[in-house]
Amino acid sequence: MLGIPFNIASYATLLLLLAQEANLAPGILQGTFADCHIYENHIEGAEEQVSRTPKPLPVVDVGDFPCIYDWDSGNVIVNNYDAHPKINFGPIAV
Repeated sequence: MLGIPFNIASYATLLLLLAQEANLAPGILQGTFADCHIYENHIEGAEEQVSRTPKPLPVVDVGDFPCIYDWDSGNVIVNNYDAHPKINFGPIAV
């Protein structure tokens, strides 16, 4: 409930960066998950999260850069980000 969303956002950013570096349109980010689990103290938060109606995805612009090695995270612009209220999952693992 905590690590995967961060990982997905990181890999999606990498997809955008590599596509722009190669002068290509980004494709589909696809992955496989193994050893997926939810800690007992996260069950209530997980139930709340899956009960929510998804909102439209934001649009991410990684900015212009001459080379991927010159890219800086300060160049990123996130448009139309409309998040649900934060869910407090408590400690990461108990």
